Amino acid sequence: MKEKKEPKVKQCPQCYQEMVGIRCKCGYEVPIREQLETDAQELQKITKASKNDKAEWLGQLQLYAAQKRYQAGYAAHLYRQKFGVWPRVEPKRADQVSEEVMNFIKYTFIKRAKGNARTISQAA
Repeated sequence: MKEKKEPKVKQCPQCYQEMVGIRCKCGYEVPIREQLETDAQELQKITKASKNDKAEWLGQLQLYAAQKRYQAGYAAHLYRQKFGVWPRVEPKRADQVSEEVMNFIKYTFIKRAKGNARTISQAA
């Protein structure tokens, strides 16, 4: 179980009393810019996958399916989970499966296992 964090106590710049949260009893409110906390990480813009990226993913998913001797549709189902549509691109030939694709495959295994565990516990 998570432990509750103690609220930060600050001194109000207007009346100099201790305050908890973003509002003081005197009516002072901390400006929005000061309310935000940062961990110094840089945000990255999420962009749509290009046709080339999708072709590479499909090629790597097909390679993985072939290595594991899974049925042909396995790669298409994983592709659909990733991109939300059935593959409509010509797959690029892949020599190896990248770490990014392997992490996605592991994610789907974990997701399926947790879903099965919930189903079993609900049936009991």
